[in-house]
Amino acid sequence: MNLRKLREPLRPLKRATQHVTRMIVPPTERATNPFATHLPILIGIARLIPIRRVLELGSGQYSTLTFLDRTVFPNLEVLTSFEDDAVWMQKVATMTDDPRLTLNYSERPLSDVIADASILSSMEYDLVFVDNSMTSEKRAATISEVARRCKGKSQTTVLIHDYECLAYRHAAKSLRHRVTFTAYTPQTGVLWQQANLDTGCLRRLNILIKHHAKSVAPDDLESWSEIIQNSDWHH
Repeated sequence: MNLRKLREPLRPLKRATQHVTRMIVPPTERATNPFATHLPILIGIARLIPIRRVLELGSGQYSTLTFLDRTVFPNLEVLTSFEDDAVWMQKVATMTDDPRLTLNYSERPLSDVIADASILSSMEYDLVFVDNSMTSEKRAATISEVARRCKGKSQTTVLIHDYECLAYRHAAKSLRHRVTFTAYTPQTGVLWQQANLDTGCLRRLNILIKHHAKSVAPDDLESWSEIIQNSDWHH
């Protein structure tokens, strides 16, 4: 008996139930540092799969420097970052001179850049991180284009910040697998098509982060690295 075929008709019902649950149960209170809530998830992902090439759509003090931190991402070889805010990009550029980082500025929406360029056509990136733009419409468009590019046989993992936004979830709906990390708000979504990730493992990571979230700040890389390294969530 093919259990996958039996489960397929139930997928819409499952998603509808999850949507109603989200409406009834509000997200956790917004974190005191809302710009860093994705960091524990990045640490966990780096423990699960070797991350060598990262595409960062929206640079940041926390994400960019964390990707370049060899204690967190020891395998990183290339970090390609796109930014649509010239002033912010210049600020990030002053934070590091790491040769693995290439910062790119675009006056055009990043969704257009991805659609027109061959940047994702070869699917050479292990991880795509989406945290761009000051408007939800532009970021949703970026997510939609990334999902379109990655929905085939891609091994790319997609990580989306502020994933509690329903527009972002809808934009990423073409990606088959997803886990939402809810310990902090803003939330973080991890999505993939055929990457070597295990849903159950990621859910255990979410539980682990929830357990420590009230006592450990999201930007405390040292503490989170120790917690995640010394727990058995990934076994």
